[in-house]
Amino acid sequence: MAIRVDIDEQDLHRLHRETSKRLSRQTITLAAACAILLLAATAASAATWRSFQMLADARLGGAAIAGPAAALAVSTLFGAAVVFVGILLFKARRRLHKADRQERSKNGLTTGRFEFFFTDAALIARSPQATRKAPWAGLDRIAETKSNIVFWRRGEVFAFLPKNGIADPAFYERLVRIHGPAISGKLTCRDGAGANPHKITFECTSRDFDEYRRLYFDRLDGRLAIFRQVFHWPAWPPVLLFFSLAVAGLAAYAYLAELSAAAGLVGAAATVAAALIFFLNAALFRGPAHATQKSARWPYAQSELISLALFKGGVAVTRGDSEEIYPWTAFERFINSPLTAYLALSPQIVLPAPKRAFLDKVHFQAFANYARAHIDAARKRASASSRASLTRRLTPGVKRAKPKQPVAKALPARLPAKALPGPKALPPVPAPKAPPVKKPKSNAVDAVRSAAKARAAAL
Repeated sequence: MAIRVDIDEQDLHRLHRETSKRLSRQTITLAAACAILLLAATAASAATWRSFQMLADARLGGAAIAGPAAALAVSTLFGAAVVFVGILLFKARRRLHKADRQERSKNGLTTGRFEFFFTDAALIARSPQATRKAPWAGLDRIAETKSNIVFWRRGEVFAFLPKNGIADPAFYERLVRIHGPAISGKLTCRDGAGANPHKITFECTSRDFDEYRRLYFDRLDGRLAIFRQVFHWPAWPPVLLFFSLAVAGLAAYAYLAELSAAAGLVGAAATVAAALIFFLNAALFRGPAHATQKSARWPYAQSELISLALFKGGVAVTRGDSEEIYPWTAFERFINSPLTAYLALSPQIVLPAPKRAFLDKVHFQAFANYARAHIDAARKRASASSRASLTRRLTPGVKRAKPKQPVAKALPARLPAKALPGPKALPPVPAPKAPPVKKPKSNAVDAVRSAAKARAAAL
């Protein structure tokens, strides 16, 4: 089954309006910011009005007007700042909304003529500049809105069909009846149906080993591990930076007010400490692109693509163009952490298996059960072999029973062989006859020579 539709910017606008969340985190943040600004504007207005009344009463009563005038100036300045921030927020929100609406559409990619193919295995959406395919088992659901038929995948819109481009009014019901049973929201972890249950491929970074490092140090430190966790609290850098700046500011005020050398030294030390905290944690304050320690290859080669495959004989690890194979006897245990599982070769050498690389919990459980079963079986075989070896060493007098070798049976006696008849005398071979003597053939030259010899003899 196939269908062809035309999608324009108005269809995209309707889709965004019908599928966007009414109460998202961005909406809550914007509402909170507007509430804070409104509260601040109300407080500034009240403070300005109160200061104005105090200034008027002071002028009528002949009292000093310096205090009310300063309060009026401060409240007015605060109110102007609140109004300025509100205007900036309004403009930024309006600019973002306009850019989102303009940049959402691109001819040939999100708008234009689309062809949808509904095969038994997958949904295929083809446009002039893209072809996308999603198996039915990988889709979350098919939903019908007021103006569109929406296909959802992993919580996001994968494709949609405007109803005004479909001639059949019962197309949605027919689509759900034919392909609805195949939609499950997840792929199965079977060979040829989504993922190999005993194999994963992921991008490995140094953060994949963080959980195991914490477990390792907790095991080494024992009861004192709480101190390491406190010292490694991720919020320490911003907290210390704030207090260092506060101490530096107070010390600078004390130095200017009282000209105290001690306050100056404290302020200088706090300023140096704040600078060190800021530059030593540049990745936290300035972003990940400003790391303090950078290798010669930075920012390249900071991760590695790894494939981890379990098979009957062990574990195969593929790292780019290199391969490693470890038998099950090399592993000590399987460690399951909240974010990552680990195959431990030794206390300091582990193979990570991040849970983000698995399709779902079923996929991870199949992987983990297979690994645990083979590690336990290999440990039991090694233990049995060790006990047998120890038993042989502790009982040196007991000889091992040798396997009985089969005794060769005597062959049956052979009957006496019959005497062969003697050789018969062969008839004598006749002597070969002598070949006849061939007479030399005479020629004209010989005849002339013979006649010459005869005449010489007659003389």
